Amino acid sequence: MKYQSHVLIAATSITFAEPWSEGLVPALVAYFLVILGGLLPDIDHPRSFIGCRIPILPEILFRIDGHRGFTHGLPFLLLIWLVGVTVATNFGQSPTGVVAHALGLGYLTHLAGDLVTNRGIPLFKPFSSRRYVISLAKTGRLSEPILVGAFLFLAIGVVI
Repeated sequence: MKYQSHVLIAATSITFAEPWSEGLVPALVAYFLVILGGLLPDIDHPRSFIGCRIPILPEILFRIDGHRGFTHGLPFLLLIWLVGVTVATNFGQSPTGVVAHALGLGYLTHLAGDLVTNRGIPLFKPFSSRRYVISLAKTGRLSEPILVGAFLFLAIGVVI
């Protein structure tokens, strides 16, 4: 999926957790972290939205495993989630609060978004290179915004 789709899905997902119930500043931090998490898996591609903004690391990751490699697997998601909880806890946030889980939630939405594209993701990398695919859309094609729009439509329906 394109970065815009990942941002929309991530930001919508955190809304269900009602981050504003913890106050304005924690809510803004939660939205920032969920969007960061929604973009972070693509740090393995130097030309991605996030990859263009970080020096050296995307090139290294791309050379090690290519795009949609281990940064698109559940083991790396677990690592990111633990980092998010640890950092939030060290900044005085509840380990069970919205802010603590925002980075991991955004990361999870990215993986889910890429899972439903025709290229899929290696869910268990580095333990297995098998790609899992639920081909509902093709990245950058009309099917992608239609799928994202359907998600947003369903999300609005749930909230209302």
